[in-house]
Amino acid sequence: MDAETDRKIRHIRRDPRVTFVVANQTWPYKGFEIRAEATVSNDDFYGVLGRTAEHYQGPDDAKEMVDTYAEGLVIRIEPGQARGWSYAAEGED
Repeated sequence: MDAETDRKIRHIRRDPRVTFVVANQTWPYKGFEIRAEATVSNDDFYGVLGRTAEHYQGPDDAKEMVDTYAEGLVIRIEPGQARGWSYAAEGED
């Protein structure tokens, strides 16, 4: 990832407000949204990479990833406001 040309990185640096939405696409429609603030840095990139890889792939793969990946960026998300919704009751007669 090139920090100077990556669109997501440019957007976060310009405006750090981010939103995550998780919603199902079938009835009954429900989901949640988290509004947050993001920061971008290269602080502890290899530590984050190693911990994430070890959690999902085990220690051997984690070491290989840390040894072979070029340094990148870390996007940290600080959660803020959360809301959820459900339209299940609207389908009941």
